[in-house]
Amino acid sequence: MKRFVCGLMAVLAAVAAVAPRGTAAPDLPGATAQTSGIPKARFVFFHPDASGLPPADILAGLENYATYLRARGVVDLSTHYFRRATDLEGFLQRLRDRGEPMPWFSSFSVMYMLQRGYKDGYDPIVCAEIEGLTANRYSVIVRRSSPIKTLDDTRGAVIALTDIGTDVVEWNNVLVFQNQLDMKKHFASMMETDSPMSSVMAVIFKQADVAIVFKLLFDRLSGTSQQVWQKVRPIYSSRPISFGSIQAWRGAPAEVVDKFRDTITGDLRNQTGGKDILDAFYIDGFRRCTWGDYDAREGEYLKGAGIELVWGAAREAAILAGARRGSRP
Repeated sequence: MKRFVCGLMAVLAAVAAVAPRGTAAPDLPGATAQTSGIPKARFVFFHPDASGLPPADILAGLENYATYLRARGVVDLSTHYFRRATDLEGFLQRLRDRGEPMPWFSSFSVMYMLQRGYKDGYDPIVCAEIEGLTANRYSVIVRRSSPIKTLDDTRGAVIALTDIGTDVVEWNNVLVFQNQLDMKKHFASMMETDSPMSSVMAVIFKQADVAIVFKLLFDRLSGTSQQVWQKVRPIYSSRPISFGSIQAWRGAPAEVVDKFRDTITGDLRNQTGGKDILDAFYIDGFRRCTWGDYDAREGEYLKGAGIELVWGAAREAAILAGARRGSRP
């Protein structure tokens, strides 16, 4: 699919070009190395469900994390960004093969955490918040003049979204559409765009029939752009889906994890460099969280798609009830 690159980017302040599928800083000699008394560690980011963000904003946000935490003597992070699960898993396997520590910190998608994160040794420590919420919906939008009124009406349509990779399609099938459809079979084609605003514009200018957009972002665009408000309408909203979290590897030093969590849940908005983190990811802040903050319904979506949760029924119940970091039910 050819990318649809929209020229009307002024409606959204932060829009950038598409980044490579996997972007990572050079490997560190060891995650426990020290620089001026600050421990070094890796931070890995994998969020196909963050496809609503321009990749360049994600890269900038990761660098902002590293700068902010390094300046406060918490940890010296090497950041690694992946857009494909196979690339992430290959990276983690190379660390295992070399006998190196796993990345101390991660930001994995809800779906990846439910499928593999716990097994890989990661537990959530902070969750992102937007307008006081830690979960929001995704909207399917169409032109206001379109005859499309329901999801069933979108069969055979062209859909625009910011990534059409396998991981994103699977994520949308399970969590956004809750197993009601298979995107590859339902839609005539999928158009990959360079940003959420490009997806909206693809619908407005009839490059696509429908688009998937993060609901909060769409609501904000509708409130600030007369063009969006007048020409586009939603026909479907998903159930609430967790924004995701930052996780810590169980093998990471507890004192570093605690300091990381305390620092990142502080008043970032009024701290030098903190606002840059929030703005890059379009979030308002972070709060402490555990496995209990993952909506049990998200586990149900996965099971409905035939995806077995790694910990089994007994562990699942304990984790989703709010197991604390480091505990193994």
